[in-house]
Amino acid sequence: MNNISILIKPSSSICNIKCKYCFYLDESKNRTIENNGIMNERVMRKIIDKVIDSSYDNILFSFQGGEPTIAGLDYFKSFIDYLNFKNNNERRVNYSIQTNGLLINNEWCNLFKDNDFLIGLSFDIMENIHNKYRTGINNKEHTYNKVLNTKLLLDKFEIKYNILTVLTSELSKFPKEVYENIKILDIKYTQFIPCLSELYNDLEHSIKPKDFAYFYKEVFTLWKKDFLDGLYYSIQFFDNIIPLIGGFFTPMTCGINGICHNQIVIESNGDIFPCDFYCLDKYNIGNIVYDDLKYIYNNKKVRDFISENKYANNLCHSCKYFIFCNGGCKRMNKNMYIDDDFCGYKDFLDFSFNDILKIWEIISR
Repeated sequence: MNNISILIKPSSSICNIKCKYCFYLDESKNRTIENNGIMNERVMRKIIDKVIDSSYDNILFSFQGGEPTIAGLDYFKSFIDYLNFKNNNERRVNYSIQTNGLLINNEWCNLFKDNDFLIGLSFDIMENIHNKYRTGINNKEHTYNKVLNTKLLLDKFEIKYNILTVLTSELSKFPKEVYENIKILDIKYTQFIPCLSELYNDLEHSIKPKDFAYFYKEVFTLWKKDFLDGLYYSIQFFDNIIPLIGGFFTPMTCGINGICHNQIVIESNGDIFPCDFYCLDKYNIGNIVYDDLKYIYNNKKVRDFISENKYANNLCHSCKYFIFCNGGCKRMNKNMYIDDDFCGYKDFLDFSFNDILKIWEIISR
């Protein structure tokens, strides 16, 4: 079966809150055009036309921002209606959306439920830290309770969702409290997203390799105990790394095995980029209005991006885990996984490797 995944930014970098750690806001400020506005009908239809008219059988449309719900409920209804018209049930289509949750109401939930959306809800789990970093436009409005209410609304409508938590250096100091809150709030699926430095500046709250190692070692200890006692909470990093180490299965998250591929990120004006971390002018690989998918997948800029040299670290040369990570994600070098003196990924695996193999043996029986 041929699969394709398309990441769409229908509202470009527009957002209704001002998170202190937003990598896409920093990214957009380093482009010629910072904000491309709301996606129009022409671009939206071109995306659908070119994907449906291709040979792919299994299609995933993911929506991110900025805040994608700012594009409006009518945008999503129009997208789905036109796609259904074009597709005529010939291909399997799935949807996901990453949202801060502030605009979600019953109407949105009906749309999500009727079309089987998977929701990624941005929520930093600990109230004081969430409210510190995820503030309103005026930097004063607290958003924790609003997002928590959205979580409860998704529960009420029985909509599938993951909690997306930005792992800052500050949050990494409280692994036990974070894991306890996951259980208290009954969060079944959690994805910790590393807080990255800005493209050209360090951030005091970006996560460093020692923060990464400390946090995940502590959480793994708690998670492992629950797992062996028959209580399972999905932590995406563990869900990825256990099959990778135990059975050499390709992880869902590309940064874990360090292998780049073309993500096909489409900005609201139709411009296309190979990775969400690199939506910059120099990495523009085409435009969905004018270019076909074959060109977008295989042009020289894509090949150059995928083969682009990573930061070479001496720690990697003799590391026994290099076959698993391949040096990690190039955007996270000198940030989350590894710096000149310490590799958090290696430190975590030194700590957990034997347990990972035991857990994989249990899972794969």
